[in-house]
Parts: sequence; structure tokens; C-alpha cells
Amino acid sequence: MSTAFAFPCIDNSHKVSIVGTHLEDDFIDTIKSNKNIHPILKSKIPKDVKLYKFKDFNLVLNNSELIVIGVSSKGINWAAKQLTKIKKISKFLF
Repeated sequence: MSTAFAFPCIDNSHKVSIVGTHLEDDFIDTIKSNKNIHPILKSKIPKDVKLYKFKDFNLVLNNSELIVIGVSSKGINWAAKQLTKIKKISKFLF
């Protein structure tokens, strides 16, 4: 979901970083090893889109102005809990 949303963001000259969940490390490795071809979308992810594993979330967050959550409805509670652990943004949540 995040990858699809990245396309219009890049088209509008925004810097985009995608951080996978803790379950997507292998998926991110697959994309990177396939020259940034998304295996499900079957399209090339623009070279300006940076892909990160979840362990690098804080690194990405420190350089972000906006966070967009692109998870399925099953993952929204998990994503919200992860965001509340971060002091920089937790005051804006809920």
C-alpha cells in the first residue's frame, strides 16, 4: 500500500522513504535484489524512493515532516502502538 502511494508523492517532488514492518525484512531484500521491482505490483519503484527495514524506523523518523501509514486494517493497531513509542510524535497522537 505504501509503495503505491509513493508514486504520486514522487511525481509531486516529495522525498519518500518507505519503512517496512518487522514482518517485511525479506520482502524489502527481495525488492532491492530485483533492481527495485515490486514483486506484486510488477512495477519499478522510483530510484528516489528509499526503502528501509523496520529497525531503521527511528532514523527515518528524525528526518520526516509527515508520516503516512500504509497498512491493512489488521495492522493499524500495531502501527499506532509503534508510533506512540516515539516521543517526538506521541504528543500529536490521540
